[in-house]
Formats: sequence, C-alpha cells, structure tokens
Amino acid sequence: MNHRKPLIFLDRDGTINVDHGYVTQPQRVELIPGAAQALGDLTRGGYRLVVVSNQSAVGRGMATIADVDATNSRLQELLLQKDPDARLDLVLYATDHPGSAGDDRKPGTGLLRLLPREWGFQPRLAWMIGDKWSDIEFGHNAGLSAEQCLLVQTGEGQREWSTIPEERRHQQLHFADLRSAADFILSGHK
Repeated sequence: MNHRKPLIFLDRDGTINVDHGYVTQPQRVELIPGAAQALGDLTRGGYRLVVVSNQSAVGRGMATIADVDATNSRLQELLLQKDPDARLDLVLYATDHPGSAGDDRKPGTGLLRLLPREWGFQPRLAWMIGDKWSDIEFGHNAGLSAEQCLLVQTGEGQREWSTIPEERRHQQLHFADLRSAADFILSGHK
C-alpha cells in the first residue's frame, strides 16, 4: 500500500468550523458551509488531510485535553455526516500558552515531528489552508512556497488580509472560503 500522498494542512477554527472564540465544547462546533464537501473532494482527489491547530485554552486553564479531543471528535462526526469522504487523517494541536518557549504553536513547526514517517512528507507536494497569518507562516516555515499557503476569508481571514503590507499582498493567494481554496488546488495549480 502506498502511504505517500500529498498533504493538506488545515487550520481548524475559522477555516473548517466557525470560530466562536475558544471552541472547546463539542456542542459549539458549527461547520462553515461547504467545508465538509471541500474536504471530501480533497480526499477523493488523493490528498491526506491534517489539521494543525493552536488550542491555547488548555495552556490558559480554560479547557482540558479531553475537551479538545471531544471537540475534535464532534468536528469529525459532523464532517462525515455531510460527506462520507471528509475524514481527517490526523489532528495535531498545540496546547501551549502563546508566551511559551516551545515551537509546537503555529507558526512554529514542532507538530510536524508527529507526522507518521511512512507518509514521507514532501513540502513541494503539500498545501496549507488557514484564516490567520500564523497559519501562512507555519506553511512557509514547513518549507512550502507562498503559492502553497492559502489564506481564507472566513474566521479571521478578512481582518488578517487587511494587516498584510501592500507590497506582500501580491504574493499571497487568498480565497473566500475552504471550498474555493479546495477548488483551486483540485484544478491543478502548483
């Protein structure tokens, strides 16, 4: 069996599900319209889906790891209800407080060490989709080119776009939502 598939790294809150602040309770998970179908299409297109998320509510004492795991399970359940192929292959998250010294929090790439070795991560074949500049920087720090790091306008995306210096905007690809970013990837852009 060939374990080597190109990876799509995805932020969670604001990219796949609505960001209600700290989404640490399963009942607060609400999918962004079109997200499940977009993820299903990416899976059918031969991509492996990996969530990389900062969950500082744990480090701040506002939630437990069990809360985050239950929320991630609910997210997966809702995705599969909408599209049976919208399966997340791996969910990685950093629980550190933003002021911590570790490199697990995006834009750091410490979570990459948790990727299964047999997947053979190759930056030139991967993508990053997120709604925050730290998501885009994570992609860059992981070895992805600017064209492989896609900013979506859901969640914090519109606000983040307005903070990007004008001279850098021409280098940054941005899309209305996960659906349009997935369509771009699936249309063969690289």
